Amino acid sequence: MILHSSLFIHHLRAQYNVNRLLTSGRIALHYEDYVLSIQYFNQAISQKPYLWEPWELRAIAKYYLDDWQGAAEDASQAISLNPYITNLYDLRGITYIRQKDYDRAIADYGKAIALVKVVLDRGFYSEANINALYKDHLKFLLSASTSLNFIKRALDEVYDDLDLYQYYDENHRLYATTVQTQWDYTEDRPYKKDTVTGKRRIYVHLYYNAEKAAADRAALEDRITSLWHELAEERALPEHDNLNKKYFIVRDMPTRGREI
Repeated sequence: MILHSSLFIHHLRAQYNVNRLLTSGRIALHYEDYVLSIQYFNQAISQKPYLWEPWELRAIAKYYLDDWQGAAEDASQAISLNPYITNLYDLRGITYIRQKDYDRAIADYGKAIALVKVVLDRGFYSEANINALYKDHLKFLLSASTSLNFIKRALDEVYDDLDLYQYYDENHRLYATTVQTQWDYTEDRPYKKDTVTGKRRIYVHLYYNAEKAAADRAALEDRITSLWHELAEERALPEHDNLNKKYFIVRDMPTRGREI
């Protein structure tokens, strides 16, 4: 029993470490520090090479560094681990386009299209696409950004209460609720030379993961602390200029030295 408990605790720690690495890598990726993000994803892959997500994220980072062949190889590895994710084929397809390998790009986009049903990822979102789904009376589930106005309206209704226990799901260890709001529907009718407008009912499912939020905050604080030390010790890297300008005001005073 003691051995089993030790193994279980070790597994939890390993899982936490990988999640922390992925979170830190995503933050670095978001702030366009692609080299740093790859370092995080390398560590995650070395710990759990059978997870597809670190391979995908590293492929994205390599793509933005113009390492298209490396990005294609990582995307291929992710696909071998999980061949049911449309984004992976989209990602590999664009790397093939950059390499002017159009036949393989077309094949990948064909595979992506074949996987699409009515559960759609964030990349599908556009007003035109949503209007087309409503026009054809299709029921759909779509991932979307919280920056969209109709989602902001829904989030505003429950923002202060979303972390109340009444919204907690113990099975998934996160908070969740649904808000009904309205979609501003438009349909162009060329044959009648007019545009139909109206309101359509839409349900917004909101999720809040307190553990991920805390990990994201901790990773961001670690990143800012690292940047601060670089500035204080006058060893800031050129590739961190945009981040330093975002988070700090730096003054080099003749008598008092550097103020941050």
